[in-house]
Amino acid sequence: MPYLNTGGILVDSTAIRDALWQEISVWAAENGVSSIELRNRHDPLPDFSIRTGRSASIIPLPDSEQQAWDNMKSTARNRIRKAENAGLQIQHGFEHFEGFWRAYAENMKLLGAPVLARKWFLNMADTPAMGAHLITVAQHGKILGGMVLLRFKDGEENGWTASTVAARALYCNDLLYHAAIQRGVSQGLKWLDLGRSQSGGGHERFKEKFGAETIALPYQELHYSDSGWKAATEEPERLYRAFNAVWTRIPLALSTRLGSYVSRQIY
Repeated sequence: MPYLNTGGILVDSTAIRDALWQEISVWAAENGVSSIELRNRHDPLPDFSIRTGRSASIIPLPDSEQQAWDNMKSTARNRIRKAENAGLQIQHGFEHFEGFWRAYAENMKLLGAPVLARKWFLNMADTPAMGAHLITVAQHGKILGGMVLLRFKDGEENGWTASTVAARALYCNDLLYHAAIQRGVSQGLKWLDLGRSQSGGGHERFKEKFGAETIALPYQELHYSDSGWKAATEEPERLYRAFNAVWTRIPLALSTRLGSYVSRQIY
């Protein structure tokens, strides 16, 4: 499943997991597939090392919005109040997608990463099984940022969040996360996944303010050669840094136009 933070072997038995991997590995080798990435959250394959450095931030949702508010740290509550006092307003629904898209494209260029295609998001919105929902933040009618949530069973996951540079000074993201929590509680959901972060990084600490619990993600990146399957333990950081440095310097219009093609090659 491209672009998502979780995707691997879905089983409730280690014996079935190992049997599935055996069959997958044989099929891949016979069909010229030289690399497989498993983004399991639990029970990675025991014969291969894991690639560390990523975490997920999960909020167990309470029964009431007041309890959710009380579970946040005071710094988060203060920033939410400041955002509301600055006139920032929450909007729900994919009818606000174009405004979100502009903020998303700007944000991704600053991160040095290509955008996903408009069609990707819109197809998701038109697929009921995905349960996609868009939350945006606007000020004086202009959308400053947004978040795309995906439903899974009794919870939701923050798949994509973006905001403009100017919006961050107004605590746009704090208001977005609060709105996602409120939505989850109002829907009677049991958990909210605030998305993936670098372990120990600023995004991970930011999410902890909202009462999130951090869990390590035991990713496994497996490569095939004549000697069989082996696991990579580190990401090619040097290559990523070089790409990021170039991508941040190209014009926004060009990065947006090329991004959907490039993202299909690297994500």
